[in-house]
Amino acid sequence: LLGREERLEHPQPDLVGRWKEPKGSDTTEFLADGTVTERLATGESIRGRYTLEGSKLRIRLQGMTDDLSFTAVVKGNTLEMTDPDGAKTSYERAV
Repeated sequence: LLGREERLEHPQPDLVGRWKEPKGSDTTEFLADGTVTERLATGESIRGRYTLEGSKLRIRLQGMTDDLSFTAVVKGNTLEMTDPDGAKTSYERAV
């Protein structure tokens, strides 16, 4: 029962899709197979993998030794990611 209540309190956000920073041109795309691609304004792409357990998002990008950890919340067409230090970044679903 506790596990079910936990899932209701922290629904898994619908991350699959492409997201962009509202004031920038970088995009992040999460695919259903667990891969992620960061496309920078410079045209460079960085690929990696992600896992999502509840609202806990972990991303490992190629060339980085440490995983990136966030709390991820999707509200409508907005993705809010909060890092362990409390810094929040918002993204809009890209069309």
